[in-house]
Amino acid sequence: MNPQDGAKTRDPIRMDTPLEAYKLNATHMEALIRLLILIVLLAILASLGSALFNLTRKTRDSRKFARDLTIRVALSVLLFVLLMIAWRLGLITPHGLVPAPQPR
Repeated sequence: MNPQDGAKTRDPIRMDTPLEAYKLNATHMEALIRLLILIVLLAILASLGSALFNLTRKTRDSRKFARDLTIRVALSVLLFVLLMIAWRLGLITPHGLVPAPQPR
């Protein structure tokens, strides 16, 4: 490839780059955990919506309904375990309701 031909060139891959440059830092891990939590929540909602759809159909198939609810429960357990692991590793921190300041 010749740059004069209008082709874009890439920088060559450097083999002397230390591995620490490729590690995820805290902000990347926080974003990754938030993304995983959001994906699992959306999957839970999709499973719940599918169960509702199967419940309202005229030809009710109880096997599909039960399967959708089983998937929802499994995803809910997965979300709980993910939250506990993230908390234990210090990737998320729990916070309570902030009490109102006391009048003096």
